[in-house]
Amino acid sequence: MFKKLFAVLFTLLVLCSCGAADVPENIPEEDSSIAEEQQEAKQEFNQMDYKNMQNLLEYPEELNSTPCGYEGGNPYKAEGVEIPAEVEEILFRIRRTGEFSTISHIDNEKVLYAALMALPMVSKYDLEPELQKELEPLFEEIGDDCFYPVEWVGKTALKIFGAVRYNHETLEEYGFVYHKEAMVYTPPHKQMESVFPYILSVTESEIRGTDWTAYDVEFIYLTANNLSGYEIGDSGEFIECDSENGENIFDKPEFKEFIESGKDRYTARIVKQDGKYNVAKVEKNMTIPEVVAKHIEILNELKLETFGMDVDWDNYYVRLYNEKPYGKDFDYTALPDALENASVFRGVSVNNETKYKGYYIDTAAEAYLADNFTSREEVFDYLCQWIAPNVIEESSFGSHVMEFDGKVYLLRHSRGYGTVYYGDTVITEQTETEMTAETIMYQIGNEECGIMEVKFEKIDGRWIVVSIEENYY
Repeated sequence: MFKKLFAVLFTLLVLCSCGAADVPENIPEEDSSIAEEQQEAKQEFNQMDYKNMQNLLEYPEELNSTPCGYEGGNPYKAEGVEIPAEVEEILFRIRRTGEFSTISHIDNEKVLYAALMALPMVSKYDLEPELQKELEPLFEEIGDDCFYPVEWVGKTALKIFGAVRYNHETLEEYGFVYHKEAMVYTPPHKQMESVFPYILSVTESEIRGTDWTAYDVEFIYLTANNLSGYEIGDSGEFIECDSENGENIFDKPEFKEFIESGKDRYTARIVKQDGKYNVAKVEKNMTIPEVVAKHIEILNELKLETFGMDVDWDNYYVRLYNEKPYGKDFDYTALPDALENASVFRGVSVNNETKYKGYYIDTAAEAYLADNFTSREEVFDYLCQWIAPNVIEESSFGSHVMEFDGKVYLLRHSRGYGTVYYGDTVITEQTETEMTAETIMYQIGNEECGIMEVKFEKIDGRWIVVSIEENYY
């Protein structure tokens, strides 16, 4: 025990006898640059730091190119189609957005996808060394060498869609990952599908009451498949095409046959406002055999209670009566036959009762002047070109079309309109004199709600609808 104690004391004595002068002078101090790098590695960055790093980058002057810029013009459009370059560009930008009736109804992922596909991404190896060093913490945070700043994504979305709302999120369907802390997206690092809208037709019109111009562009989707061919339409029907050996998809009989079928067509409305072009809506066209297309259109006119009448929806008339309408002896269902009760009929405000004191104002319906007809008989005869009189009479024609003082008006009552319409149609039976078709019924929002059976007879060489039967699901 004493030997152990003596050994410990001796060791302490030796250690205490060593001074600073005894430390070897040739031991190098830690390199200062290495220490700084280690300190930086320990530094924590927050969202504002990453945003400041991205502020060193400039938003690209040009977005990714589209086929619109090909030498010789865009090959993805039918022969003879003329379309403004700006409209064509927007159509290619929206890609597969799906259907939406207004910008507020477009799917959030589709908005972000369109913006991301239009943007050139920031690549670490394309940056100057100094800028690369400034952004190194961001690259380390996301674990990737490429990214898209969220601010750029939002700015590009507004360029394409106008006043669109969006929320940043990871795009599960497409593989783009959203990094909330770093405020960037990283790409999927896989080959993206090459989707092209093949343009079939363009209709230009002025939007009433504005100086805006609308372009309705009808198209189908083509998806390139590694130069071996194309998937065409929504069903992805494959048409083989060896582009490397000079084959042209548009010359293929299968392609022409698909176009003639009318299947899988969309119409995009692109609006020019104050020199800017934005997409307003995209709708899928109905597939309806040409032989019955006009009949289905007119049946929709009956269902929507417009009867082929062109009216100005911004201006309407009210009716004034000497005696109170809708009383005991007033037949609401026969309004057009009760016009002897009408003493004044002018465009007046429903609330302007002082000027027309003594008259009863009909607040239950508004009347819209038709631009294309002058009598009820003329409207009825027009409809009879495709629909039998009994079918028209079973509709609401009698209570919605009113003739007065040499003019004809469309009445709109205080209730909802356009809740159901007819769309995709197939012919199920056909002989030389009779034909039966089935039409899918849709509710607002394009939700199927039933099937209508339509029977036709050939009368004086024309197919005429003689009966309809609606069957709701």
